[in-house]
Formats: sequence, C-alpha cells, structure tokens
Amino acid sequence: MVFFTRIDPAKNVARFWLSIVTPTLLGGWALVREWGRIGSPGRMESRTFEREEEALRTEQRGIRRRELHGYQPTQDMAVRRAEAMAAAGSSHTPWRVTKLKSRSRRGAKNSGQRTFDF
Repeated sequence: MVFFTRIDPAKNVARFWLSIVTPTLLGGWALVREWGRIGSPGRMESRTFEREEEALRTEQRGIRRRELHGYQPTQDMAVRRAEAMAAAGSSHTPWRVTKLKSRSRRGAKNSGQRTFDF
C-alpha cells in the first residue's frame, strides 16, 4: 500500500493518491488506485492482471509519475489518510439513502408522468 500527498497552500493544492496491489478471488492480481482532493471523496480505479509482477510494475510507474508531479510519500498512512478523509468525508462514506414512497402514492402524485421501476 502506497499513500502520497501533495500540499501547496500557495497554489491551493491539496491532493492525495493511494495505490494497493491485492490478489483477486479468481487467482489474478488487482491494482486499486484512489485519488482526489484531500477532504473530498476521491475517484477509484481498479485494473486486473494475471501476474503480480505486472501489477507491481504498473504501480511503480504510477509512483514515479506522482513523484515527478511533486507528491510526497506519507509514512504514517493510516493516521494521515484518516485526517485527510475526515475533513469532508471519505470515498467509503455511504450516500444518503432516500426512502421511496409507496407505488400508489407515487402514481397518484405523478399521474401525468411515466414511472420506471428497474
């Protein structure tokens, strides 16, 4: 697991980048990356590989690229990530679930509209 941050208050830059290589259930390997602005939910991407070496090589390319762009490795990743994500929510924070109204009330309220149930 690799965690990088780039913080430059003069340029209003506060970003993070996280990379994890992990085995999959089907015998392959996955490279999972998460990145974004510190304090906001990040974007996630997952790529699968047949061999661990391929996943590690791709992760190393990403690490070199982040270092060229001014990202710094963060040693105490668990504490730093918790601080970073606590500011405005994590990507793992569940979305607010809205309760659906009953079908009869919904149909009566939107009588001129079509409804789609998936």
